[in-house]
Amino acid sequence: MSVKSIKMFMAYKESMQVDDETMYLAMKKAKELSVTVAIHAENGDVIEVLHNEYKDKKEAI
Repeated sequence: MSVKSIKMFMAYKESMQVDDETMYLAMKKAKELSVTVAIHAENGDVIEVLHNEYKDKKEAI
């Protein structure tokens, strides 16, 4: 069985967040191997800032 696709995440800082260089190199390799790429295109840095800003809030904004 061969790999048909890869998935990368731009969120989940400090665990699964892929940096731009890694994403670029993986996409080049995927093209070379005819592999489909799926990217969860959230912004991990902004998510972390917002999480820290709102983590103590109990009510909806």
